[in-house]
Amino acid sequence: MPPSKPVIIDALVLVFSRSKIKDIVGTDALRSVLDIQYKDLISGNTFDLQGVWDLLAEQPGFDAEFAKPPVARFKQLEGPLGIRIVLPASMKDIGPVEIASTAAECKVPEPELAKIIARHDPRKKAERAARRTESQAPPASPPVDLPARRRTLILIAACGAALAASGFVGLQVYQALAPSASYDKMAMTGLDGIPVKKAERQGRQAVVQLSDDSWLSKRDSAALEKALTALDAKGIEVLVVRDTKGAVKASAQYSSANGGRKMKVQFR
Repeated sequence: MPPSKPVIIDALVLVFSRSKIKDIVGTDALRSVLDIQYKDLISGNTFDLQGVWDLLAEQPGFDAEFAKPPVARFKQLEGPLGIRIVLPASMKDIGPVEIASTAAECKVPEPELAKIIARHDPRKKAERAARRTESQAPPASPPVDLPARRRTLILIAACGAALAASGFVGLQVYQALAPSASYDKMAMTGLDGIPVKKAERQGRQAVVQLSDDSWLSKRDSAALEKALTALDAKGIEVLVVRDTKGAVKASAQYSSANGGRKMKVQFR
């Protein structure tokens, strides 16, 4: 059974966040784009890095030599993740020895990686499921007055299971992977046609949150194109749209194409 989408994305973002190419595309921007394009990158138990490579190659300042170490390092996670990872075409002729030496250039803290891999461990998944079942099961007999210390331990265990079930662990990993993801409030000028509740900026990326999710059903690419064109004057190259609950639902971004710039709009 392949790992969940968050596990794969978290592992990929962690690897790239520890590489020289992190300055080309921010971790938050990379996560947003991967979240939207994920279904095009995975097929069954196979994850194809060609799509990731193409995304990176579109960014201004892309350097293939900077991209190879994190790609090679992610390739080494086939066993721990339990999936087949396909290298991009430009690296398919690289043998195991060169993969290892190239991956060594990408220094990934093992404890951080272990946290992500542990979320895919079938045994730990079973243990968490068992704890959730136990916490939800009705008592088989009238409650017994337990010693205070034991009651405290049971409460801690129940809270731990609830936090794991709610994705709190995933949130901690996300915050660790993107420590620089602090945003500044941004004026909402140039966003005509999009019902925006708030707008924030980090570097070359702008993130807007909708005040009305019904706008998404229109799939109004023209409004996104117009908005990013207006924001381009402020140095914005990526526009991410989140729904009222904060989930990424659309994006628009500039990329390099045939010596020029091209805009790409996507909806989930």
